[in-house]
Amino acid sequence: MNSNIALPYKQNDPRWAGKLLGDSGLAIGRYGCYTAVSAAILAGTYKVKNRKGEPLTPGDLCDMLSVIGGYNENGQIMWWALARLFPECKLWTGAWTSALRAGQNGNFQVVDQGAALENVKEALRAGIGIGICVDAVLGDDVKPDHIVALVHAPNDPSEWLIMDPITGRFDRFMERYGDPRSGVLGYRVISGPPTEFPPYSTSDDQDDGIAFWKAVQIADGKNVETYARELAETIMFVR
Repeated sequence: MNSNIALPYKQNDPRWAGKLLGDSGLAIGRYGCYTAVSAAILAGTYKVKNRKGEPLTPGDLCDMLSVIGGYNENGQIMWWALARLFPECKLWTGAWTSALRAGQNGNFQVVDQGAALENVKEALRAGIGIGICVDAVLGDDVKPDHIVALVHAPNDPSEWLIMDPITGRFDRFMERYGDPRSGVLGYRVISGPPTEFPPYSTSDDQDDGIAFWKAVQIADGKNVETYARELAETIMFVR
């Protein structure tokens, strides 16, 4: 496992547990799993630093998002906010999986469970940051109430590893949330310039990750001419 894919951050670490998520009145310690996972991925996979030149922490990210109004009233990160703070990174897309019962899908598309697992495995191999939505509160009718960072996803689901902000450790998914084939309830994708990959990633996987990041940058109108030309040259083998 490459432990740099997401840094091990615990959301109720006393250094930031009491920080409020914008104007929501909610604190990281209880409601900041999304902030902790985002910081873990940004600092790990994408090497984002704070103003001191140190790896970005959940406390740093909370402060920065709060200043720009980057949280909604429920303490969730607004979709535009990460790109405002870190132009090379972006909260790109998300989906729920078919493991959810009907009516719980909100505003996101619903992806077949098998396809969803393939999507997140492929993304991780390509060095793309992945948050996995899970049910952490038992007895509430299988609701996606928590998010963890995926750090290791080989073909055998029993070997999947996550960084869970509840524990601040690298844990087996199956030991905390059951079989991924039923326990993965959704996913969120954070794009950026890939720097960290799992040990089973191939050079083709890594090229795909870089191409994906450039495509996201183009979609946002950044470095359009340069990245579009690079992608075209890669696809058409023209130099």
